[in-house]
Amino acid sequence: LFTRLVGVPILIYGVTGFPIRSWLGKWIYRWVGNQAKRIVTRDAGAYNSLKDLGVKKPLQQGIDLRAILKISSRERVNEILKAEGLDPSKPLIGFTVRYMHDNLPAWVKKQVEFKADTIQKFNQALGQTAAELSKSAQVFIFAMNPTLEEDLAVMENMKQFMDDPSQLRIIE
Repeated sequence: LFTRLVGVPILIYGVTGFPIRSWLGKWIYRWVGNQAKRIVTRDAGAYNSLKDLGVKKPLQQGIDLRAILKISSRERVNEILKAEGLDPSKPLIGFTVRYMHDNLPAWVKKQVEFKADTIQKFNQALGQTAAELSKSAQVFIFAMNPTLEEDLAVMENMKQFMDDPSQLRIIE
């Protein structure tokens, strides 16, 4: 608001978002969005959410800023892997997976075309995939859910299908 009062153009860059449900949240997002000169979203979901809210200012779908982070040296990566109990000289397969459970919010269920057995099939396929891959590579999860508990729940589900569950690690 202050920048608007003093005449400084507003650029909203790298925004991501989920469907906004409350009338107040919708009003605030629409109002703030319409104060900007331009908005660049991080993903299609945010782009569509802002369009659906009625933001009239120019919207553009950009890239996820994490995709342009500086790449660490091989030595630094090897240090990290070793600290996490992984052997950098052996094949590695990493998973980044959202925690899928029966109590997902309605908007998520809509996005994944949720059916009663969708989550069970997803979790089973994920676990079986990890189990098969663990036979020839080290498997691990990059923690990326909102809470570590959610990543641990994903991990426990995957371990159910593995011959040696101790092979699955998590990198926080």
